[in-house]
Amino acid sequence: MLKHLIRTKLYASTPDELMKYSKQYGISLTRQQANQLLQFIKKRIDRPIF
Repeated sequence: MLKHLIRTKLYASTPDELMKYSKQYGISLTRQQANQLLQFIKKRIDRPIF
């Protein structure tokens, strides 16, 4: 159930949200990287990622 919640949140995330979280946790992330990460997640959301 927790995995489902995490996957749902990741799938619905926007590049702006990822940028906000990256700044909050001190992680360097460009908008292009955020877009690429979301594309990667959305392509593989049906496969186990954990």
